[in-house]
Amino acid sequence: ESDSSSTDYGDGYYVIQLNESQWLAWANPGESFSDIHVEVTVKNVGRAKDNGFGIVCDYDNGDFYYLAASSDGFYVIARSEGEDTTALTSDENLWLESDKIAVNAKSYRLGADCANGTLTLYVDGDEIASVDDDAFTKGDVGLIGATFDGPNAEFRFDDFVVTELK
Repeated sequence: ESDSSSTDYGDGYYVIQLNESQWLAWANPGESFSDIHVEVTVKNVGRAKDNGFGIVCDYDNGDFYYLAASSDGFYVIARSEGEDTTALTSDENLWLESDKIAVNAKSYRLGADCANGTLTLYVDGDEIASVDDDAFTKGDVGLIGATFDGPNAEFRFDDFVVTELK
């Protein structure tokens, strides 16, 4: 917990709160996996509408991938290495819009495949994007939240499942 963000359990959910604009926070259980599928249900209950929420995979010493969506219908698959973050789904390093992501839905069921150098994002059962990148191949999983133009985001995560892909 800090003045900028907090991550903790509350009311039966895992909660990520962000109190600043242009902020990113994530949490991991401290495990190690490779070749997995991850699913989680997320509710955006905060005031910030310019936001992002998603799944972390292959986390190791601060380097990781995240596969995320937003309440306004955008998505990204990104690689974070130290201080550098690269959007793998866009040459311009931006989030992209998808008509497969409902705008301001009550909740979203996110899925992510992180296996064999391929990263695939699913939202509510629809494949949104897939990219090839093998910079990281194993590590911890987790959850992530972000704000962009406004503060006060709160994401409630539930039904988190990790499954080994064969």
